[in-house]
Amino acid sequence: MRTTRRILCCCMILAVLCGCQTEQQKKSAFKQQYNEKASPVKLTAVEAMLEQGQVESARQAVGGILKAQPENAAAWLLLGQIFLEQKNYGGARLAFEKTTSLNENTADAWFGLGVVAQSSNDHISALEYYQKALAWNPACTEAILAVANTLEILERRDEAAQFLDPKITDNPSDTKLLCAAADLANRTRQTDKAISLYRRAATLNPQDEQILRSLAMTYVFRGDWAAAADTFEKVLLCAAETDRQADYLYWVADSSLNAGRFRRALECFDKLSVVRRKDADVWLGMAQSAMGISDIKRAKICAQKALSFRNDCFEAQTVIGCADYLDGKYLTALESFIPLANNESLGGFASFMAGRCYQKLGRDVQATMAFEKAVRLNPQSPLVAMFLNGSKTKN
Repeated sequence: MRTTRRILCCCMILAVLCGCQTEQQKKSAFKQQYNEKASPVKLTAVEAMLEQGQVESARQAVGGILKAQPENAAAWLLLGQIFLEQKNYGGARLAFEKTTSLNENTADAWFGLGVVAQSSNDHISALEYYQKALAWNPACTEAILAVANTLEILERRDEAAQFLDPKITDNPSDTKLLCAAADLANRTRQTDKAISLYRRAATLNPQDEQILRSLAMTYVFRGDWAAAADTFEKVLLCAAETDRQADYLYWVADSSLNAGRFRRALECFDKLSVVRRKDADVWLGMAQSAMGISDIKRAKICAQKALSFRNDCFEAQTVIGCADYLDGKYLTALESFIPLANNESLGGFASFMAGRCYQKLGRDVQATMAFEKAVRLNPQSPLVAMFLNGSKTKN
């Protein structure tokens, strides 16, 4: 009887213990399910913290998620991105490696490993990681750009161009790719190709200040001043409410001046003189523009203003000499040209103008010597065209 009671008692105890264990298992399973369901919401909250610049709070939050779910690949990925933000490249590398071990097809983790490798100038490894990211996500523009940029860093520019061209064919409306290919073409001195690509990008996004600026500067490099001026006019409209407006106004003025659009150039330089009152280049531009429309008096005044702010502004001194010449003041003009005869960039033109002054004064021997010196120096100066344009109306 006692034995029977003991057996029954043991069975009751085991039953109770088994019941407790089952209940504990149920609680653990419920907790696991809760963590799994709550994880995406928590990760979204962490991403919001990052966007708001709360980097350390985000790191602590994702740490809590990983404590509950140490095999959560998305959380490891986010932790790696947080470490990147903190420039903790060692921590980022470990987090991204953990991500890829849990989920190999996580393109963002491979991309992150590329960034980490590039931070230590390991461009070969970075290229491999970026290519893996691209393999898992072929449409990722950032990975495409990273591959092309790394190839260029490795001085494999032809390969970079060959890589980008078909990507553009596959993504003809991706302005980032178009601009990246245009930038590369510029650096390899394929100016026409760069212009074509920038123009396509500008057509797709006509209000993009950066695209238009890049296109305008490429026109400048090619010496197509009329196209540069037209494009900078568009940039100026895009930047109407920004602090860069004065810079673009200067480029409109300078491009217009070089394109022979003297009245538009003068208008722009005149506006600039209000905000950049002590800028010698602005007053010089006004002087040259005024010379272009044969406003001799204004040209001389503006050139003198430029010299007052920069006494070695030899271009302004040349404008003063030209203004005096066109005004028939040949001896006064010589006072400007003779000191410039040995100037490296303006000596040829100054000698040529000195010769013209000597001619007008009937001093033929000195005129011949001055012309011979001008021929030897063979100057290439935009002031020549301006002078000839002005002289037609004066002489």
